[in-house]
Amino acid sequence: MKRLVLRALSVTLLTFLSTSVVAQETDPAVAAKESYNEGIKQKQEGNLELAMVSFQAAITQDPSFAPARIELGAIEFQNGNTEAALEQFSEATRLDSTNVDGWASLARVYQVVKRLPESADAFNRAIALRGDDGQLYSSLGRVYFEAGNFPEVEKALNRAHELGVESHSTHHMLAIVHRDAGASDKAIAGFQKAIELKPDFYHAHFQMGKLYFDMQQYRRAASAYRNALEADPKRFQAAFNLAVTEQTLAPDDYEGAIVHWQRVVDVAKNNPAGRRVLAQAENQLKALREAVAAIRAQEAAAGE
Repeated sequence: MKRLVLRALSVTLLTFLSTSVVAQETDPAVAAKESYNEGIKQKQEGNLELAMVSFQAAITQDPSFAPARIELGAIEFQNGNTEAALEQFSEATRLDSTNVDGWASLARVYQVVKRLPESADAFNRAIALRGDDGQLYSSLGRVYFEAGNFPEVEKALNRAHELGVESHSTHHMLAIVHRDAGASDKAIAGFQKAIELKPDFYHAHFQMGKLYFDMQQYRRAASAYRNALEADPKRFQAAFNLAVTEQTLAPDDYEGAIVHWQRVVDVAKNNPAGRRVLAQAENQLKALREAVAAIRAQEAAAGE
């Protein structure tokens, strides 16, 4: 009887051990999840290299574990390894086509490497899964803006604003769209909103100056260009446009024009990109100084 009991216990123990071993060997998801959690911990502590090791281990243990691929891809992207990031995000979305973060991450890498149609497609896939995410619409609008697809920019950014996601840059992009469509009032309102959100936003001041100049509202144009230069004094194009605008307002004020064109020279001479503008400004200065000298000579001769 005792022998039968021992034999039964032995069989039970062997069965338990066998089951445990099989469970460990056939359930890689458990080990992958543990490695993934360790990677998240290392990432939160700022140990990105150790985090990558853990995420790679998770992928080795369970190649179908999409979250580990997304985390690894994010670090690769942060490190500037766009091809490696694309590989991980592409595989993650293939494994789990319902993962919004995977599609959004893939879209951002495509945008950086200027594969804009693929980027827009990936953002749209993310939006199809999470249609109330204003940030996704905002990101999609930026991609369409880079691609020059202005009708889609307007749709995407208006939807982002409806969902409460807006910034100086989204209003600036919409203003550019309205300007190019000939809707000057909407464009001005957009530039003003961008400036309201970011008062030192050079590009909005500069673009508003260009629009006012085209509308022949020269005083407003000059004011916008002055604000642009206040936001960024090193911008030679704003200095050049201001000089042109001021000279348009006061064509006979040679002394004032000299001051403005001298500023162009001072700003452009230290910028390799400003060579063309520099040559034009120096020619203007030369002509203006010659004109002033001629006027003074005439005045002196008349006074003799």
